[in-house]
Amino acid sequence: MEQMQQTGYLQETRRGSKDHPNSEFHIGIDYRSELFQTRVGSDHVIEHVAFDHPTPDKTGLSTFVTNNTIESPHFNPYHITLPENVVFSVSRLLEGISHVLEGRPQDLISSIRFGTNFVTKSVYGMFHCIGEKTYLDDLWYRLWFQQYGQPLFEAAVRSVKEGKKISDTPIDGRKWEVAHGYPKTPEMDLQAGGV
Repeated sequence: MEQMQQTGYLQETRRGSKDHPNSEFHIGIDYRSELFQTRVGSDHVIEHVAFDHPTPDKTGLSTFVTNNTIESPHFNPYHITLPENVVFSVSRLLEGISHVLEGRPQDLISSIRFGTNFVTKSVYGMFHCIGEKTYLDDLWYRLWFQQYGQPLFEAAVRSVKEGKKISDTPIDGRKWEVAHGYPKTPEMDLQAGGV
């Protein structure tokens, strides 16, 4: 990569050239990560489900999977546990908009339907729709945060203005802070952009 930067190849490629007239750049997705989920070929193993059961050890929330989505002859129903970091993060988001909620934030977690992969047994945070994009029209209304979009945005902007940290405790041994504010907008004297 250092050699490419020295020769200017990367900059030339971005503009296009005689040798590379139609350059394309792509993002790689770590398929071993629990953060990402792609749609292609996985419709039958991903679903938005509520984690409305206690874990077998009664220390958290889980969903109980009884649908044999991969049609395995050796299928046994199983639990998928909602990760503690998801519970923490979503609880914190809900606390920021508690004035518009119909219940207590901690009680609502078990009613939220999270995107879940039944094969990897993971709750994913980012979804990439490969293939037909009209799927996204239906997906948007199934996302738990859709109905709270405006209040969540306003709460996030207020949090940044107030200098609140992303977390009061270290995450993976690190303290995380917001890197940038938002441009000024006249609405509600919020620092906001893109809306």
